[in-house]
Amino acid sequence: MDEHRIAQRDPHCEEEILDGEIVLYTADSARAVYLNPSAALVWGLIDGQRRIGEISDLLRAVYPDASALDNDILATIQHLEEQGLVRFP
Repeated sequence: MDEHRIAQRDPHCEEEILDGEIVLYTADSARAVYLNPSAALVWGLIDGQRRIGEISDLLRAVYPDASALDNDILATIQHLEEQGLVRFP
């Protein structure tokens, strides 16, 4: 995945916080997607203006010792894209 791409949330996605996790729902799908706290951080930084690399930079500044952070961020964004919750213009 290209770190220069800008991720955008599906505008029809609704979110709800349950027991510290975020649950995402889309209007065109009957399923829910649960985000653990780490994935919720990534979700919170997807604003339609930040590049994937900028999201990684922000999280690396907070978690400098996390060795697989970039891979985890990319995997999370890819999963969100596969679920139809994130798209790229």
